[in-house]
Amino acid sequence: FGVALAGTGGGKFFINFAFALLGHMRGGPAKVSVISSGMMGSLSGSVVTNVLTTGVLTIPAMKRVGFRRDYAAGVEACASTGGALMPPIMGAAAFLMAFVLNIPYSTVVVAAIIPSVLYYLALFVQIDAYSARNDLKGLDPVELPRLSTVLKQGWYFVFVLVVLIIFLLYFQLEARAPFYATALLLILNRINPEDRLSLKGFGDFIVDSGRLFAELAAVVAAVGMIIGSLTLTGKIGTLSYEL
Repeated sequence: FGVALAGTGGGKFFINFAFALLGHMRGGPAKVSVISSGMMGSLSGSVVTNVLTTGVLTIPAMKRVGFRRDYAAGVEACASTGGALMPPIMGAAAFLMAFVLNIPYSTVVVAAIIPSVLYYLALFVQIDAYSARNDLKGLDPVELPRLSTVLKQGWYFVFVLVVLIIFLLYFQLEARAPFYATALLLILNRINPEDRLSLKGFGDFIVDSGRLFAELAAVVAAVGMIIGSLTLTGKIGTLSYEL
């Protein structure tokens, strides 16, 4: 789902949405980085995809209004990393938590809401203080996209997000919800001529998805081996008790 989101222009939609809301504020581009990375990360669950999708636009914009290049990169890295904590998709660790603790994935999602919001709130406040101390302005409102235009062009991303949350929390279809959401996203993508996937783009989507699955399989296999060895040796109960 995260790969499909990036390929169909989801990253651009979230960035434009954040620019329309916050771009004019002091330190606006950095705040845009926080909001857009949080929104993109909440659906992709991938830190690297998040940086590659949003960072290419937010980092140059931050440098343009006076942020140091290392600070701009740090803001984007922190904002993208938080995407793995932000419901509803989050990173692979969330699925492992549900599996190991033997609880519904929806329980992990709900539990993650408060800490993830606090993470982004802390980042937002730090950036605002840094911008005030260094007198960093926002972008000229003339340069920014209109919110109504952004929502008109990318309304289906919001719609798919709502559908995904309903499948996850109401119908409890944790394993199948992202596949349904991906299919819906690819269908709705045909409506938008600007970001419509070409045949080559669809091929890239298949290849990138396979690469991501391979990475996840390696992580899950390694964790499974650790859990299995602790269970078979009887150490998992002792370890939990000591902790």
